[in-house]
Amino acid sequence: MISNGDAWVVEPAKRCAQAITLAVDGVWEVEAPAGLVLSRQGLAFLRLGPDGLLWHTRRLSWDGFDEINFDGNTLSGLAWSPVDDEWLPFKVDLRSGASSGGSFSDVDTEGWERLQEIAEGDGR
Repeated sequence: MISNGDAWVVEPAKRCAQAITLAVDGVWEVEAPAGLVLSRQGLAFLRLGPDGLLWHTRRLSWDGFDEINFDGNTLSGLAWSPVDDEWLPFKVDLRSGASSGGSFSDVDTEGWERLQEIAEGDGR
């Protein structure tokens, strides 16, 4: 459930909820496994599956995404760089959350990155 821009897992039978992430500004449905990819305030992405959080990228952008595209197991787009005053390309592996490019540091300075391990030969 998304409420006031924040994503929550809600368990009505237990009458409890757990926050997953703040400031969701984009949601896309994905398959294999079925779930959602969320944009965290135009700074990073995370993927939810049937059992909860699958992965979370490092920070990819200083301030926003553009030209988001899903092609097979890849999410790609542009990340804004105020330093360069331009949009810079990035890619995210939809299976693991591993990323490349973007406009922010290649180092996970915020500690956001949580990668999903992929079994060898996993054709998803």
